[in-house]
Amino acid sequence: MDSLINWDFSYGERVSSQVRRCFNSSVGFGGNPSSREFFLVVSFKTFAFPLDVDSVSVALQSCLGV
Repeated sequence: MDSLINWDFSYGERVSSQVRRCFNSSVGFGGNPSSREFFLVVSFKTFAFPLDVDSVSVALQSCLGV
């Protein structure tokens, strides 16, 4: 996970803000029964870090925000 420490999360924060503005919804599913969840399929063809639950979570957070 050391290679993930210096990632820039500003892009994901902008995506999250834009989704909230455009769709009045958060990127992350909060568990609210009235909210609709969706499934996101991601494929990592090449990678510069070991793939595990934590590293993929950080990678997606850097792209999509919180």
